Amino acid sequence: MEETTVVIKIKDGDPRLVSKQRLTSDSRIFRNLIDECNFEEIDMSDFSTAAVTLFLTILEDKNLGEIRDDMFREVHKMAVVFEIMWLKNDCHRWLRSKMSLATEDHVKSFLFDECWYMLQKWEDRNAMDALISCLSPKNNSSFISKYMSDLRKLELKQIDMMLKLGGGYYDVFLNVMLYNLVRKKDLSGKLQHLLRKMNLALCCEQNEELYLEVFDTISNLSEISNANLKFIYNLTSGTIREMSSLRRKLKPGTTRTV
Repeated sequence: MEETTVVIKIKDGDPRLVSKQRLTSDSRIFRNLIDECNFEEIDMSDFSTAAVTLFLTILEDKNLGEIRDDMFREVHKMAVVFEIMWLKNDCHRWLRSKMSLATEDHVKSFLFDECWYMLQKWEDRNAMDALISCLSPKNNSSFISKYMSDLRKLELKQIDMMLKLGGGYYDVFLNVMLYNLVRKKDLSGKLQHLLRKMNLALCCEQNEELYLEVFDTISNLSEISNANLKFIYNLTSGTIREMSSLRRKLKPGTTRTV
C-alpha cells in the first residue's frame, strides 16, 4: 500500500512531501486538518524554511535533540500551535537545561527573552518561574545592568521580573536608576515604577552612599515636577520609617544578613 503524503508549503524553495503518518501521529491539529478537513496541502510559510525543515526532522526522529538557540522559538511555537505535547515538553526541558548552566550575560538575555515571549504569547508562566528560581540565587548584576540600560524599551512587567532576578543584590538597581537618569530632566513613568517596586530600605542598608546619590540626582533634575517631588518625599519618608522598624527588630549583637 502506497504511503499517503501531504504537501507542506514553505517560505523559500519547493514544497515538501511529508508522510501523513509523521504529521498526524502526535498532533490533533494535523489530524483535524488532514483527516477531517481533507487538506492535501498545509501552508507553513509563516515559519522560516530552516525551522520547518528542522521541525519535520524532529517529528521523524521523535526527539528534539540539540538545536541552535535561534531555532528554539519557532520550534516551540510549532509544538504549541500544532499541539504536539511531547515536543512542547522537550522544549521546556531544553530551556531548563540551559538555565542550569547559564553564566554568561548573552545566555541569560536569550533565556529571559524566550521566557518573556512564552509568558506574553501563550500565558505560560512555567518557564519564567523556572528561570527566576534558577538564577535569582546567583549574582546577575552584570546581566541586569545591560538589560535595563534603557528602561524605555522595557514593559513594566519586564521590570518586575528583573527585580525578582536581582535576588539580594539591591545596589544593581540603584546603579540602573543612576544610568537611566543621565540627561533626564524629570522622572519618567518607568523610573517611578522601578522606585515603587524596589525595596529601598534594603537598598539603603546595602549601599547608603549609592542610595543617597540616586535621590540627590533626582532632587536636582532641572525640570522635576512638584508631583514628583512629593512622590520622592513620600518614598524617602517611607524608607526611613521602614529602616527604623527593621533596626528595632534586630536584637543587640546580631547582624542582619541580606
